[in-house]
Amino acid sequence: MITTILPIHRYDTPELAKIHATAMETDQFWKLMLQGKPPGTHEHIMIRNILSWIEDPTARILKAVNEDGDITAWACWLTKEKQPSPEEPAPKPTSPTNDKPEISPRAIGQRLQKDSAKWEADLIPDDKYIVLQALATDPQYQRLGIGSKLFEEGVAKADELNMTCWCQASPAGSQLYSKAGFETLGSDEYDLGEFGSYRFRYMLRPRQLGNKD
Repeated sequence: MITTILPIHRYDTPELAKIHATAMETDQFWKLMLQGKPPGTHEHIMIRNILSWIEDPTARILKAVNEDGDITAWACWLTKEKQPSPEEPAPKPTSPTNDKPEISPRAIGQRLQKDSAKWEADLIPDDKYIVLQALATDPQYQRLGIGSKLFEEGVAKADELNMTCWCQASPAGSQLYSKAGFETLGSDEYDLGEFGSYRFRYMLRPRQLGNKD
């Protein structure tokens, strides 16, 4: 199958959101986040995210297109500047009734946001770096190397700019990123209740030696 990598257009947004929702349909974390929500919520969330990324001047959003013109996968990379590590709030007194973290989309989403920001601030050595914000392949086109091709485009751009790459990897994505030279520097595991446990890995690909500043 012939695959072409192209920049997205704003009018691609609904299709990109649909691909992401379909690709993540069996993902445990998304199942918890969408629990009790009406159909179409995933697409709505992603449309909002994609439109915000389109407005970001640092964003590089690419799509993989087949010979029929269908979008088969897409990826978003953002350039970010390092932020100071968030201050840890004073620990609250615990009791036997509240030792276990709350399991709800809101509580786990807040913990993930805080944990992710801390890992990013503590582990990235550079003031400016590139982040893989999203990568999704339509399930009917998975295992054909399309996601890898998109991913390699982003990594190649980072090498061209001599910049560090960073990503928060789901269990499904960490193996792909490892093959591209990303190292796991930390991880957090979340109890998702009926959906089991879920581990996010924080992965970094250093600036490549030999490139010029």
